[in-house]
Amino acid sequence: MATDKIEQVAGRACVLRGDDIDTDRIIPARFMKVVTFDGLGEHAFEDDREGAKGNHPLDDERFEGAEILVVGRNFGCGSSREHAPQALLRRGFRAFVGASFAEIFAGNCTALGLPCATLAADDLAALMESVELDPSQTVTVDVEAETVSSRAGRFRATIPAGTRKQLLEGTWDGTAVLLEAGDAIERTAEGLPYVTVFHQAGRQMRMVVLHRDLARVERMLAQPDRGCVVGMHVARDDLRLRFIHREEVANDRFEGIPGTGVIEVPD
Repeated sequence: MATDKIEQVAGRACVLRGDDIDTDRIIPARFMKVVTFDGLGEHAFEDDREGAKGNHPLDDERFEGAEILVVGRNFGCGSSREHAPQALLRRGFRAFVGASFAEIFAGNCTALGLPCATLAADDLAALMESVELDPSQTVTVDVEAETVSSRAGRFRATIPAGTRKQLLEGTWDGTAVLLEAGDAIERTAEGLPYVTVFHQAGRQMRMVVLHRDLARVERMLAQPDRGCVVGMHVARDDLRLRFIHREEVANDRFEGIPGTGVIEVPD
């Protein structure tokens, strides 16, 4: 299930001026009571648009059909709701250009294959002015070249290296990446002792840890290089672990009891 490689986004643009536009303005919380994201696009910036009484850029006929949203500084701040980029995607936007973007918003955009490119202040101002003067022009966000082009010129853009790599390689959809790696995940799981040993046939295992210092045992269980013992820690909710002092019981007490193991913790 390969996802599309996003090398370039070209189309008409819409300018939305203002800094610190948060996600509650992008999609008010009352529209988040949905099972799917379908229909969110029509409610994008609903309160702002209502307050502007028809003078909001998203209601401006000149920007109708725009695919690139040009914004200011710290766009998408506020809550981490993924509904914000989902609403903008369903409004028709396929890329964003701005002075800066809130980190979580930008990450949510990447997960949808929506590039967020930043420009220097003077370049962004020139782009905004150019698009407002001529909304019919084509604006191009070149992910590979890291540029934004319009009639105002070709400006150097910034896209985080990791994000750019994901977009260009088509690995921006985390779910698709996991599905493609299904066989590799299964092979890895087969080599993990706490999957292949402690959960054979779905059976609960009873493990007994012998040591005087129970705090030491707890520390050992938390260490990532302890192999089977780490498995006991990871699966603690599924295993019935019992910590007892060494002098309280002899090892042979547990011999012959199915699913029981005795682990000695070194001093």
